[in-house]
Formats: sequence, structure tokens, C-alpha cells
Amino acid sequence: MGPPGSEPTRWAILIGVGVTISRKNKDSRALVSDKSLQGAVNDIQSMEKYLESRPFAVNKTRLTATKSKDSPLKSAESVDQLPTLDNVVSALKKVLKTSKSNDHVYIHYSGHGSCRAMDDAVALELVNPMTLETEYLYGTVLRSAIKKMIEKGLTVTLVLDCCFSGSVLRDDRPGVGDIRYMDHDTEYDNSFDNPFDDTDSEDLRDGVVTISRLLDPQGYTIITACGPHEVASELKFEGGATSGALSYFLVNSLVLLSRRGTKVSNEMLHQHLRAQFHARLPDQTPMLYGHRGFEFFGDFSDEVGNANISTVSMHRRMEDGCLILHAGQAHGVHKNDEYALAPFDRCINPKDRDSVRCRVYGVDCLSSEMEALDPKNKAGIARGSTWEATLLTSFSRRKIQICLDLDKSILNRQDENASIICRQENSERL
Repeated sequence: MGPPGSEPTRWAILIGVGVTISRKNKDSRALVSDKSLQGAVNDIQSMEKYLESRPFAVNKTRLTATKSKDSPLKSAESVDQLPTLDNVVSALKKVLKTSKSNDHVYIHYSGHGSCRAMDDAVALELVNPMTLETEYLYGTVLRSAIKKMIEKGLTVTLVLDCCFSGSVLRDDRPGVGDIRYMDHDTEYDNSFDNPFDDTDSEDLRDGVVTISRLLDPQGYTIITACGPHEVASELKFEGGATSGALSYFLVNSLVLLSRRGTKVSNEMLHQHLRAQFHARLPDQTPMLYGHRGFEFFGDFSDEVGNANISTVSMHRRMEDGCLILHAGQAHGVHKNDEYALAPFDRCINPKDRDSVRCRVYGVDCLSSEMEALDPKNKAGIARGSTWEATLLTSFSRRKIQICLDLDKSILNRQDENASIICRQENSERL
């Protein structure tokens, strides 16, 4: 443990796998397939740039695989810079060895997720240093390493810009590219000893971490690109650039929220992320698991340990310009409730004259539609933009506000749970 009052050290392990190839054999020059993700390394570059812009030092380990311009069978990085299993394990061990209690650890992965059919073990794609073909970092290893970090008193945030299921590997929607999932290939399975093995752990004793275990963090935070049965996509931009949707919106959210001048909890960050996805990529929902009160890559903040239930996110829909509140009947929203809208990057008094006052006119289980009290103010909210909505007035006779526990409904049962809550409230009114 560091001296009382000492500044915590920040550690970042950034992993971007932009090479996914297979060939007939180790020395073959003929490719069997090339499923490389163009945006994975771009994600790491963007996150690294954001971290470098912050007013604190970060001990970074960057491991990326980029296809060489000279040959698709070569990488632009040297072996010691590649996201190999040995290099990732070494980076995790370095943090465990040299960190002190209360330090902060940020692990960001961009690449393909995978799931082994015979036992549902989940894994992250890495690269073999000799062939550049796939090797796997199993959830067992990653979860064991993070468990030791938590036992040491570190705060850990894990971001996974990938998915672990996928019926298709390419998305035909405009502006959307490859899916960040790959079918598991048992030929790339290697027997290995878990370098972070904890035989006393009942949770890890059988050597397999499934998606439900991975997304049940004990003492840390996970942000994923989508729900367990959704697919994570890459975004395509004019000029040919690509990026993982989660990484792109995450950096945007962090930059915007950092301008508030106040602490930002994981819950607030997640709300802003969801708003961006709902506005631009509604079929993909980023998920937050574990601690919601940690300040992103910072100290735990008791005052933001629980989300302010009267403040939620909203967006203006691209298609028709409608104002969509990201809360509905299941959260206690009622027709004629009034909210003050303001950009996320501005700390406001809800009654400030510059905020946009809106009234709810349509309520569904999980979302609501609003209209501006002064239609002229609506023009100031750009289509596709995400804002913060603060409750001003409730017209409910009996205001019941329910926080849905998204951590526990990880099998994409949020809609079913919310529908049950809605039916229960309706039956009580009869």
C-alpha cells in the first residue's frame, strides 16, 4: 500500500488485434482466409491519444497487430509489440508486480471475441508471434489476473470492444462494417497452465469461464460493446476509416464528459454511451457490469455511487427528429412529466434559462417521447445528438421509480423484466 495521501498510479493495457489470417502451414505464403479488422488498431490509437490528453500520467502498455503494407503475412510491429499471449500475460504480471493498493488499472481490448462450442468457454483473439495466426486469451486467464488485482486493492475497468456470438460476420447496414466475432477454431487451442491460477477459487476451479461468468465481475467494472446475444460492429466513415462502435463512442463520451468539470461515474458514462448508440446504432446496446460508482479510471466516489434517478439521458432521433427519453413506465415516467434538457458537457441549474424544457407525451415501458414546450428551442438539439434530461415536475399521483438491475439481467432479459413491471403497475391501478 502506498503512503497515506499519495497519488495513485494509473496503468493502461491497450490491446488491438488488426490481423486475423490463416494459412495452409507455418511457412506458407498462401492465405486461406483474411478476416482482419481494420478498426481495431485505430481504436487503440484513439484511446491512447485520449489518455495522453489527460492531466495525469499513465503507465501504458500498447500491444497491437497491424498488417504490413508490404505483405498481408507480416505485421508492422515487432514481436515484442504484438498482442501475443506471452506479451499480454507479461503486461498483466507487470501491473501485479509493480502496482500498489488504490492504483487504477484500465484494460481495453479491440478485436474478435470467440466462444468454444464444446464447453462455452469464451476467449479473446490474439496473434501467434511466428505465424500471425490466431491464439487465444481465455476468459479464465483474464478473470484470474483481474481477481488478483482486486485482492491487491486495485480498481479495475475492463472494456471489451468485441462480441461472443454472431450469426453473421458482416453487417449490411450503411456505415456499418465487420462484426467483431469469429468462430472458434480448435486447431488453435493449446494446452497451457494458467499463469494466474487460483485453485482455491470455486468459480475458476474447472478451468472454464463462460460468458455469464465473465460478465459477473467481482469488485471491478466491465463495459462491453453489446449484450451477450447481440453483435458488435465496426463503423465505417467517409474516406475509408473504420473504428469499433464502442471505442469510437467511448472516446467521444469521455472527451465530452470531461468538460463538465465534475466527477463522472461509470453510470453517467454508460448513460451517455447508450444515448449515442440509440441515436446512431440502435441495434447494439453497450452494457455496464459491476461497480457503477467508480469514476472512470479514477477514485471511487461515494456521492455518485448510485445514479441520480431523476437525471437520465436522451437523444433526438435521426429519422424524424423526435426527442427520445431513455426511461419509461418501468422507471416511473408518466405522461406530462417535465424535464430540462442540456448538453452532457455543461453543468447546469435545471431551471437555467438556457436549458430546453420538454414535456412527455408518450410513454412506453423503457422509453418515452417528449416535445419541447417552445418548439423554437427544439432546433438547438441536433438530430443524433445526446443530451442530459433532469426531471423538473412529475404529474404522477403515485410516483414509483424502479431501477432495473441491468447487471443481473445479462441474458438480454431487460425488456421482459420491464414488461412484467409495467403489467404489475397497470394491474395495481385497476
